[in-house]
Amino acid sequence: MGVALLAPIDNTRYFFPWRPIAVSPLGLRPFFTLRGIAILANEALWVGVPSLSIACIGAWVRRPTTK
Repeated sequence: MGVALLAPIDNTRYFFPWRPIAVSPLGLRPFFTLRGIAILANEALWVGVPSLSIACIGAWVRRPTTK
């Protein structure tokens, strides 16, 4: 879909030349093919791992200190 950087002013969608996350197939049946599962694993790598890392770091920083 692209990113609408100037969304309220301009409806143009901008695309990065390199897309780390492939477009997943639409529909239930095509989604559960080998291609769909590979894209799901790729999304877990590019979105899930960094999100989980940030959440763990945040929990570690906010942990109660014992004195």
